[in-house]
Amino acid sequence: MGRRNYLVEGVSGTGKTAVCHELRRRGLHAVNGDRELAYQGDPVTGRAVSAVAGTAVHDHHLWDVERVRAIAGDASQPATFFCGGSRNAEGFLEVFDAVFVLVVDAATLERRLDARGDDEWAGAGRTDERALVRRLHASGAGTPDGVRLDATQPLELVVDELLRRCAVFDDGSERSVWWVSEDGADEDPRFLGAFSTWAAAAASADDRRRQVHESRTVYVDRYTVGETAWASGFFQVDA
Repeated sequence: MGRRNYLVEGVSGTGKTAVCHELRRRGLHAVNGDRELAYQGDPVTGRAVSAVAGTAVHDHHLWDVERVRAIAGDASQPATFFCGGSRNAEGFLEVFDAVFVLVVDAATLERRLDARGDDEWAGAGRTDERALVRRLHASGAGTPDGVRLDATQPLELVVDELLRRCAVFDDGSERSVWWVSEDGADEDPRFLGAFSTWAAAAASADDRRRQVHESRTVYVDRYTVGETAWASGFFQVDA
């Protein structure tokens, strides 16, 4: 496996492609899955299909599993970000160290979709596709569970937050990072690193805490995924 692999998901209009472009602009390895890995296929068998149109395009939007695994297995990259969505993600979620979900409010979603042309998914005049996106936004269906990122912020801040949670920096370097549930008991295999109850305890009082542990400064964040509270943190060796 590559050193670190992350999935950036979200319904259409939340900014997955924009995040991919910004990551690349910063010199990080990012894959636009919806353009580089996607094809129309049978969601059960994975076999390619043709003559799919309208809202059915969404249901048959798959990623090439072998290519996903090959890219994720490239150990020459310190971190790879896969940006986009697919209906067969359950078949390869285990390759990711963490899953992030971009979220926006309904008004922001409508504004972004309004800016699309009539040749783009859910763009101008494509009412059936727009209605589907609204339903998916309201229900959360079709999007895997993950760390929610507020994508209504300016793009630079969204990517800053993403990289901070991954402890990945613009030069591709990393710090040690772990994820732990608030009670220190429930570990999620999609999240990476060593788990520690003291880190979760440090995060329980504030959204962001600094703590010294074993001669290292530790930064801890607290957030929720579904009904589970999680803490994440990273070491910064003190000078």
